[in-house]
Amino acid sequence: TVALCLLILTLGGCSRIQLGYEYADWFIARQMSRTLDLDRQQRLEVQNALAAYREQHRLERLPRLLALLDRFEALLAAPDAAGTVALLAAGEQEFRDTLGELLPLLAETMRTLSDEQIDHFRQELLEGRTEYLERTPAVREARALERTEDWTGRLRPGQRQLIAACALSPGIRSDDWLRWREATEVNLLTLLEIDAPPARIERALRDWLIDDAALPDERRQERQRVRAIWHGCVSMLLASLDTRQRERIVRRLDGYRDDVLGLLPDGLQPAG
Repeated sequence: TVALCLLILTLGGCSRIQLGYEYADWFIARQMSRTLDLDRQQRLEVQNALAAYREQHRLERLPRLLALLDRFEALLAAPDAAGTVALLAAGEQEFRDTLGELLPLLAETMRTLSDEQIDHFRQELLEGRTEYLERTPAVREARALERTEDWTGRLRPGQRQLIAACALSPGIRSDDWLRWREATEVNLLTLLEIDAPPARIERALRDWLIDDAALPDERRQERQRVRAIWHGCVSMLLASLDTRQRERIVRRLDGYRDDVLGLLPDGLQPAG
């Protein structure tokens, strides 16, 4: 995915942030329900837990998100390669930390799955790997360009070539990578089948979804290379923005900032 999206943690359009945030517990519970085929009681418990977590997120994570938005806007005014890398790394870490805070809930929920629900999850994982294989170079290029232009407006030819080259650069799509992914998913399913303690399930989820250290050395180095490629691409793109493109992004960031400010508790509102 284009790293620009990572800076605001994949939030949607400016006009939808506040509404989306208020209903985030319902939306995430709905997505979990689809993936795990949760029954009504399981889904209600997940939704209640997420509603409680949302208040913690409002206090602890939203101020950090606001700081990231401010850093991004400052970077647009004076693009800098080192600053771009630092900001992207901070955005990714914030995303990982937020996901990590949700893993205990996910692990506890997965431990309640019936045999039929585990089989449903197994099928969802298989379909996910199939979809991954179907992401042809043309599809990856089209997605990267679409997501970038959603932020910048129409790209100039040289900018389009830059994004296309990044999307098509050698990455982690390999037989070894897919074997690792399948083995990791099988391990998680096995833990569910033997009714492993939540701590073991959470550890497996963390190794799968968050922790690069859990990857084999070659895969970890490969992921680092891909990350470095995108960091360089975003840095070059930001440096190439014209006034129209920069102003479009700033307007979007200002919209995000206003929405985040509207969600912050009164005691956390910045001065001025």
